[in-house]
Amino acid sequence: PINANTKPKTIKNLSLADIFDIETKPGNPKIIYAVSSNKFFLSTDGGENWTQSVYSPFSFNSDRMAIAVTPAKPSQVAVLSSMYYGSSN
Repeated sequence: PINANTKPKTIKNLSLADIFDIETKPGNPKIIYAVSSNKFFLSTDGGENWTQSVYSPFSFNSDRMAIAVTPAKPSQVAVLSSMYYGSSN
C-alpha cells in the first residue's frame, strides 16, 4: 500500500549490476526507467540521479523483469515480471 508519509528514495548512482531492464521514454531520452528484481526506478536527468518508487507492486524477487514503452502512449510504462515455480527433478 501507498504510505503518504513516505518520500521517494533518491539514489545518486544506480548500480547497473542489479538492473534487469532499462528503457528511455519515447521522445525524451532524459527520462529513463529501470527495474531490478523487485524495484522500479526513474531518472529524469539522463541517469545522473534515480528515484526509487515508493509504491511497488513487487513484494517478491523475480527471476526476470522487463519494461515496455511505446511512442503511441509515451506516458505509460508496462512492467512484466516472471518467476519460475517448479522442480529441478
